[in-house]
Amino acid sequence: MIMPIIEKRGRGESGFSFVEIMLSIALIGVISTALFAGLQSLSARVIDLQMRTQGLTLAKSGLEKVLYYREKNGFNWLKPKNFPEENDADGVAGFKRSYKFEMLSQRLKKVIATVQWKKGSEKLTLWVRDTG
Repeated sequence: MIMPIIEKRGRGESGFSFVEIMLSIALIGVISTALFAGLQSLSARVIDLQMRTQGLTLAKSGLEKVLYYREKNGFNWLKPKNFPEENDADGVAGFKRSYKFEMLSQRLKKVIATVQWKKGSEKLTLWVRDTG
């Protein structure tokens, strides 16, 4: 004899059983936990991308300062002492910007702007030529 999976309820019996309610609550809990874990992971990734974007923007801004300085003062003034390390670069808290200069030839310098923050860093490189 095959046993029915679902029993028919008798007259006067309506609603859900205690077991059905508990299974529903457990299922909702498991699904909710998975959704919240996914949202938390996504949120952390978005914050990381925002920090990287801010770091790249600050590095680019630093290299633009180097170009402006070269235009105003000349190629020979592009020296590390004229570009000290900056904490809270451009007024943005938590970011530190530094510069590295390499003389590649008499008329060509390599400038690396590095921006660091608590959980990462970004570097941009610029080759500056003497226009004089």
